[in-house]
Amino acid sequence: MIHANVLHLLGNMFCIALFGTAVCRIMGPGVGWLIILLSGICGNLMNALLYQRNHLSVGSSTAIFGAIGVLAGYRFLREYRHPGGRARAWLPLGGGLALLAFLGGAKHSDLTAHAFGFLSGIIIGVIYCFFVNRPAGRQYQICFLLFTLSIIVTSWFRGFGA
Repeated sequence: MIHANVLHLLGNMFCIALFGTAVCRIMGPGVGWLIILLSGICGNLMNALLYQRNHLSVGSSTAIFGAIGVLAGYRFLREYRHPGGRARAWLPLGGGLALLAFLGGAKHSDLTAHAFGFLSGIIIGVIYCFFVNRPAGRQYQICFLLFTLSIIVTSWFRGFGA
């Protein structure tokens, strides 16, 4: 089973639609979904390194918190760069931490995976904001989106031994 229950699945679907859309409005759909996937991968890798064995994570929550982290990190650097915006720059990080506490700390949830996803997202969001001035063009977005889908499909088939 990929999700703990139907409520978990519906919650993940709602949150990935909400936060994923916000990331994609900033970065474009191809780059946005790739960055969300990478933040989830990085968060789960860090979690796996922490636990090393016999640990089960279910659902897409790490990537969801990665998306929240991407938004927080991106907005942090955008605000921090503006004169007089340094104090205000910390608000997105505080908001992201509040969402992590509110949504990520439920009973039987994998708080470390959520936290590592959030941290990965912050780092990726800051890096994106530092190096990219505007979203990639349409052709690049399509290429990034197809690449992201190929990672997901390949992982799905490998996960089920096909």
